[in-house]
Order: sequence, then C-alpha cells, then structure tokens
Amino acid sequence: MTVRGVTRSHLIWATRGRNWGFRFLLDAGKGDPLPLYERAFAELGDEPAAWHRSGQVVAVRFPDPGGDETQRDESSLTSSWSWVTGLTS
Repeated sequence: MTVRGVTRSHLIWATRGRNWGFRFLLDAGKGDPLPLYERAFAELGDEPAAWHRSGQVVAVRFPDPGGDETQRDESSLTSSWSWVTGLTS
C-alpha cells in the first residue's frame, strides 16, 4: 500500500475492537511500536479527536468512522483510531 510516498513501513495504526482490547494493526515494521506511539501522542492526552505534528511525524486520533458515541467495547470504552506517520524506516 502506497499513498503519496507513505508505505506501511511508515505507519503505526492502533485501535480497539468491540471484543478485543487496544492493539496495533500496523506497526511500521517495528518490533515494539509503543514507544514511538506514546511519544507521538504525548502532547495530546486523551482527547478523542486530535492531531499533532513534530517534525516529519504526524499523529492523528479520531472516533471510529464506522460507529458513533454509542459504539463501545465490552469495557464501555468508545472506539477510536490512532495513526502515526512520517516515521523513517
């Protein structure tokens, strides 16, 4: 998958499902993407919809586009998607 020069090796995608907890669906080819993810979102806190840019790295979080505020997981947490891009290989 390539979109204007951005490939899977440059993307971290994290979300949670109705029946499974927070997990990385794309990990930018990193064994442990959590430190990069946490650093990218450090200034955003727990805002449900937000974005932040630091140099070439852009972090974006938004509500699940297929749901609404009533769509929650088994723990009653609303689903959101989180993306980090601009990472170097």
